[in-house]
Amino acid sequence: MPAINVNSYYRQLSTNCEDKDVKEYLKKKIRQVEWVHQCISQRHSTIMKVSEEILARQYDFFRYGPGRLKPLKLADVAEALDIHESTVSRAVGRKYLQCSWGIFPMEIFFQRKATSRDTRSAAMEEQSFTPQDIKRELKDIIEKEDRRKPYSNRLLCEKLAERGISISRRTVAKYRDEEGIPGASGRKTYKP
Repeated sequence: MPAINVNSYYRQLSTNCEDKDVKEYLKKKIRQVEWVHQCISQRHSTIMKVSEEILARQYDFFRYGPGRLKPLKLADVAEALDIHESTVSRAVGRKYLQCSWGIFPMEIFFQRKATSRDTRSAAMEEQSFTPQDIKRELKDIIEKEDRRKPYSNRLLCEKLAERGISISRRTVAKYRDEEGIPGASGRKTYKP
């Protein structure tokens, strides 16, 4: 962080000046500079605390790579740090983290989760999936489909549901588009 200092000449003048108005003006301006310095220090501290919390909660990402993000909400970090959720949002907005895997916007570490119930088990366990998890499953299904009869978005929904992921057809279309995967007609091949 860059240092913010008041010129020593003005500091001396604020205490040694004989003109009361000049003295008061300089003291006011010095207090403003100190307030700005305090705000910047507080912001730096908040960013560091949020970064440390992200590191702790997304450890697998930093250790094993980008495919290992876990669901995380701004509210989770805010609660852990005893600050407001909007403070966390401002702390990560337009900020980046650099690690051995590259440089990433801090917002990507906050992943929504899609929950679904595992109907195969008697206990009906709830599972959480990040968008990356769902996209990975979607790619796997598409890679294994019959190219002569590719799955529509509705069928992709059903195939995901078989894997315990229950999302809408529109979400499937959105994730497919984000991954650059064409629709069923674009994936169809006419070779026998």
